[in-house]
Parts: sequence; C-alpha cells; structure tokens
Amino acid sequence: MDVQSEITHQSATRKELTIVVPAEVVQEHFEMAYREFGRHAKVAGFRPGKVPRSVLRQKFQREVREVVTERLLPRALRAAAEAHHLHIVSNLSLSEISVQEGHPLTFKATVEVLPEIDLGNYKGRRVTLRVKPVTEADIDEALNRLQQQHATLIPVEDRPAARGDYATVKLEARIVSPSDQTENALPKTEVVEIELGGEDTLPAFTEHLVGLRVGETCEFRVHHPPDAQPPEWAGKDVEYRATLEALRIKELLPLDDEFPRSIGEAFDTLAEFRQELKRRLERSREAEAQEELTEIVLEELVEEHPIEVPETLVKRRLQDRIRRVIASMLDEGVDPRSADIDWERISDQLREQAIKDVRASLILERIADLEHITVSTTELEAEIARLARRRGESVIQLKRRLTKEGSLDSIKNEIRNRKALELVVKATEVEREMA
Repeated sequence: MDVQSEITHQSATRKELTIVVPAEVVQEHFEMAYREFGRHAKVAGFRPGKVPRSVLRQKFQREVREVVTERLLPRALRAAAEAHHLHIVSNLSLSEISVQEGHPLTFKATVEVLPEIDLGNYKGRRVTLRVKPVTEADIDEALNRLQQQHATLIPVEDRPAARGDYATVKLEARIVSPSDQTENALPKTEVVEIELGGEDTLPAFTEHLVGLRVGETCEFRVHHPPDAQPPEWAGKDVEYRATLEALRIKELLPLDDEFPRSIGEAFDTLAEFRQELKRRLERSREAEAQEELTEIVLEELVEEHPIEVPETLVKRRLQDRIRRVIASMLDEGVDPRSADIDWERISDQLREQAIKDVRASLILERIADLEHITVSTTELEAEIARLARRRGESVIQLKRRLTKEGSLDSIKNEIRNRKALELVVKATEVEREMA
C-alpha cells in the first residue's frame, strides 16, 4: 500500500508517524465494504443484495466506516514502518484519526521500535583468563566429597549427641517476639533432620542439642536473622521445644585401593583413581574457564554498546525474571505472597538485569544479521529435545505446546543469538594465566 508519512524521532526507540492514505485507496475500501454489507444486509422492503447504496449509506455508514478503519490502519502503519525502515515492537497509541468517504485517511501513530545498532569491531578482542591449576589438595577434597556421598548413617544409642552427629528432632516452634497475632504465632510442629555443627545449622540448635540423649527434650529461643527462611520468621524471636527422636553418625569408607571399586569406579588402585580425578577436575576447570570467557565477552559487548532499549521488551524480560524468582520460592517452600517480601525492591534489582538482557539480545541479533547466521531444522529439533529432557516432557508434547503458544520462533532466535555469541568468542584472543 502506498501511503504518505512523516516521522518524528522522539527517542532512539520511540517514534511518531503522521500517515496519510490516498483518497482513492480509501474510497476503494469504502466501495468494497458497502458491497459486502449489501450482500447480507436485511432492510425492510428490499430483497438481500438489492438494497440501494443510498439506503446502505443511510443505515450502515458508521459500521462501514469502522470496517474501513480497522482494515486500513494496520496496513497503513506497516507500510509507513517499512518506508522508514522501522521494526515496530509495540503500538503505543493511535490518535487524530480521520476517516471519511472520498477523502484521505489521516492519523498519527506513536510506536516503540528496535533501535539502530552501529556495531564496532566485535571480533578480535583480547581477554585474559586466570585459570586455577588442580592441586593435590583439590584431589583430596574431591575424594572427601565422594566419601561423604557414599557414607552410611549408623544409629547411636550409647552416648549423648555430639558435634558431627545427625539428629532426628521433633520441633515445636512459636513466634514470641515481636508480638504476632496472626496464624504464624500458633505452634508449628515438624520432624527435621539436623547435622549438629553443620554449615547450614543455626549455632543455637547445635548448642542446645549437643549433650541430649535420645528421648530427651530441651527448650530454647532463637533470634532469626533478617534473611532467614521462612520469611515470616525473619528478624523475629522464635521459641523452640526440641525432642531428640534418633541419633546417627556418618561412617565413611576407608580411602584405600578398594575405595574406587566400592563406589562403582573401575580402577584397581587409589593412585590410579587420583589421576582420573585430576583429569576430571582439569576438564571441569576448563569448562568453567570457557563459561567465564563467554560471560566476559557478552559483558564487554553490552558495555561497548549502551543502546536505548524498548520499554516493552524490558517489561517482558522483567516478568520472565520475576516468574523465575516465584518458581524458586515455591520450590523452597516459601509463599511469594508473604507480606515480608519486598517485591518493589526485588523488581528494581531485576529490572537492571532485564535491561542488560534485552540489550545483549539486540546486539547479538544484529551480529547474527551481519554474519548471516541461520538455524537449521536439525538444530531446532535438538534444542526442543534438550528442553524436553530438562522439563521431563516428551518431545512430541513439548513441540505441540510450543507450537500452540507460538514460542518456536523465540527458541529459534535464542539459538541464533547463541551461535552469534559463540562466533564472537571463537574470534577472541585468549591469554591464560595460572591463578
């Protein structure tokens, strides 16, 4: 469609278009609309399809104008956007719309658009990575973790609880300060497993449970820190009544030549297994270094291109991040509706990252355009299969759902951006330093 248009640049991502559709095009659409109404209109005294135009205009002028407007506005806006090489993200407003039979259609549109990105030399950058070598102490730590993972818990009955024991405790808890008149003030009883002296165990629990025998009870009060879980207990005093129901101690496998086979590893000696652990740790360190390199390159790209980003895209990304936070809270048993959660502060923090996310995405899309990067059907199918495994769905079910949601293009775009970032990373000169 040929239209006349003028553009006002309000910002890098906000434009106002003044658009004029020629009178002959407008009249053509009026004629078409009247013919459509004439075929189906029911007017007393006339057979369907035989209603005179003058009668149709008298009875259906408003409806016909609405049909013409609905058809012409989006087409005219697309034509104007193409003429000015704009990629519209969101139609913010349409105003000053004038539609009359036999006259040009005029209106103004305020739109959000993708910014123009003038990329510098995104290849050939230099990055220094500090890589930590694998030491004997690292291997010892890995062996210790394997010992802990394959340990067995042995019941303890002939002595009091001691640090390092695993205690099964029946806990009755009640908030006592500040005064709480809600249901949170009621006693809550649950059975929990506590590692006495463990990193995740509050010191007060270790202090009061050490020395108890199975069946004995103690009472104590704990002031929970501001970041405590659950949130409704954060910053409050809670009174506990704890009964030791069972006590166990962790028994470790000895680190000898039998150790590898006892945990399912096909090595005849501990020395051979240590060498294999060293190789695994080195591969892990290399993967971490590659991940760090990718993060550094992306951060540099974003810092080098402080482009303005459309607010609509920022809001979408922010909502995605908030949904992830809520899902994480639910996984941890935290109620996102808790009054103690400062969602305004969380939203402000996530917004800054959302802006960076959008900026990074737009930069990578631009690189992908310049490098003519495409996504094959095979790559898309492989990504869907990976997502299906991670989500515990069948590939067929996930693909059907993504198709219904219209998300396949989004996934293709993510793959394309990933390939663009990989290209920049591969073109980066890396200097490794041993930390």
